[in-house]
Amino acid sequence: MSEQMQLVITADEASTAHEIHKRIINLRRSAEMTFLDLGKALFELREIQGWHALGYETMREYVGSPEVDLTPRMSRMLVGVYRKYILELQVDTVLLLDVGISKLDKLTSVVDAESVSRWLNKAATLSRSDLTVEVGVTTTNSAEWMWRLNRARGDLFHVFNNGDTPEDCRKAVDWFLRRVELLEDLGHD
Repeated sequence: MSEQMQLVITADEASTAHEIHKRIINLRRSAEMTFLDLGKALFELREIQGWHALGYETMREYVGSPEVDLTPRMSRMLVGVYRKYILELQVDTVLLLDVGISKLDKLTSVVDAESVSRWLNKAATLSRSDLTVEVGVTTTNSAEWMWRLNRARGDLFHVFNNGDTPEDCRKAVDWFLRRVELLEDLGHD
């Protein structure tokens, strides 16, 4: 008999896991809605400079207060996403929930009225790291991508010559090939 353990999952365990998964997805969507609402509220407060009426000298001081407890970066991200997608592009909030606030933030530099549907579809189906690559491919020139690809090739060489496991090597090759495919799709041979 093999030394590897075989995992046996009962129907009850699978059903329970599926129910928990559904609950996690619903909670994440609720959290994303809360982030969009928070972005709207922060935008509104910023528009009227409401932090003064609340006893704060700056918006940064307000968002960093113990009650609000947001980093300035998070505050800017939430306001920026609200401004871009809700006010400027007038995207239905429901379409934004499956994408998520961090992916929407990544897209703000490349999305416009003509490309918003395409980018939202990509963002809903790609991982964060793959979306970052997509955005990078769009915003960088061919020479920079060739430099990145050569650097990735060097990293790949390091994995093979460093005694890493076959699984590590497979992951590195897959990662490298995904980047090559992205370049080919965009015509950056």
